[in-house]
Amino acid sequence: MPAGAYGIGLRTPNQDPEAVDRGNAFVATADNPAAIYYNPAGITQLEGQNVQVGVLSYLGINTRYESLSGTASDTKFEVIPAPQLHYVYSLKDYPFSFGVGVYAPFGLATVWPEDTGFRSLALEARLNYITLNPVIAWKAHRTLSLAFGPTINYSELMFTRGLLPGFGPPDRFKFKGDDFSFGFNAGLLWQPYEQWSFGANYRSASTMDYEGNSTYSSTFLNSSAKTKARAPFPQIVSANVSYRPTPKWNLEFDVDYTD
Repeated sequence: MPAGAYGIGLRTPNQDPEAVDRGNAFVATADNPAAIYYNPAGITQLEGQNVQVGVLSYLGINTRYESLSGTASDTKFEVIPAPQLHYVYSLKDYPFSFGVGVYAPFGLATVWPEDTGFRSLALEARLNYITLNPVIAWKAHRTLSLAFGPTINYSELMFTRGLLPGFGPPDRFKFKGDDFSFGFNAGLLWQPYEQWSFGANYRSASTMDYEGNSTYSSTFLNSSAKTKARAPFPQIVSANVSYRPTPKWNLEFDVDYTD
């Protein structure tokens, strides 16, 4: 029973079909390779080698704007692909598991028509973001697992706007740049009893300092310049409790905070 807080921004939280089916309440279960994203401590539950590959299409649902005067504008429909690759290897006689994940934790695209009335604010924007996340998990006790791993992030940002309102000669300002950033994620999984499980996951904040070019074109002027743009990406904290009254039932409650 989710409730909207309107704070998710550019985040793409849906990284595994099973987790999505459960409203992403998966941190205290985390029993497939996608645990690298949801709670890397969960990979100690997997034996041997496990791999999971998928492309989950994150739909950029149409956005509609209605002005006070009654005029309306709609964005063009966009489908944002969010590829996922997760691999886990657990040592047979040692309490360690290793994994690596490639996924897109952020991303969005919007395209507005020229006649919105606010073309001087926005015409098009695209954010592509991909993360490489190796992790190591340690089963410190038969009931407790801990995990940690760095995140290596690459992102490309593009946005376009007009500088003049809708009347007069058409013009277009465009920025496009990319950058790398680094962070980490960490997880904990505690199963004190067979029916109860508690999980927590932390993903650090990071900042992209995009370097690229800005171009401006109009009937009377064309110019370009090297440009930098800074964009912070938030820290994320998740905590979950799972109760299994029978082997076929799993009741979970999740708290997920995006800074």
